[in-house]
Amino acid sequence: TLQAAAADLQRTFASMGVAPAVLVGHSLGGKTALAYAGAGAAADEGGALRQAWVLDALPGPSPSAAGDASKVLAALRAVPGPFPTREAAVVELHEAGVAPETGRWLSGSLEVMPEGEREPAPELEPAPEPHSSKGARRRPPPLRWAINVEGAGEMLDSYRELDFWPLLEDAPAGTAHVHVVQAERGDLWQEADVERLRAARHATHHLLRDAGHNVHVDNPVELVKIMAPRLAEALWPRAP
Repeated sequence: TLQAAAADLQRTFASMGVAPAVLVGHSLGGKTALAYAGAGAAADEGGALRQAWVLDALPGPSPSAAGDASKVLAALRAVPGPFPTREAAVVELHEAGVAPETGRWLSGSLEVMPEGEREPAPELEPAPEPHSSKGARRRPPPLRWAINVEGAGEMLDSYRELDFWPLLEDAPAGTAHVHVVQAERGDLWQEADVERLRAARHATHHLLRDAGHNVHVDNPVELVKIMAPRLAEALWPRAP
């Protein structure tokens, strides 16, 4: 769940001996930042975190959000492996409806299958041609997903269901201020969401022009222009 992810962040920061003044998250990571800020507010420990940035994620429940992620999870369930190579995994994912570029990205989450879990197979591949001068080659170990697919599905359900509007509208004093960046070309937002966000007491709405959901890729220059002066306020606050 997002609460578990936020708890992971808390443990990580504690092990490093740091307390972040700003937390920035994109999409699911944005709602994780809200979960982190909300946990601090609930424990009355909100003083360290001054800002939480949510890059193109709705603060409240969003049943129709993350449609692409749902499709990818369905494909991972349909194509569990093992795979002889990363390229073979990309091909199988493409046959299951995943775009090749996404498949190549996912193939970075493959790991070598432990020996005890492999099916018996010849260790050597035959020579490519009967009269080839090349001898048999050692067969590469099979690969499997390092992704916890079912855990990822639970995380996605948590992303869809959790409601952080109360944190933006009625948070206790000292809670981190929330900055929400809306992608102009994104498909998450309804006008009612935008109006509610603009009226929230503890949040600021920012519209990033000419950007889809991947705001940091589509228009990074304008995103920096939005964020930089506000980050400076949080990191180097002026004396009263």
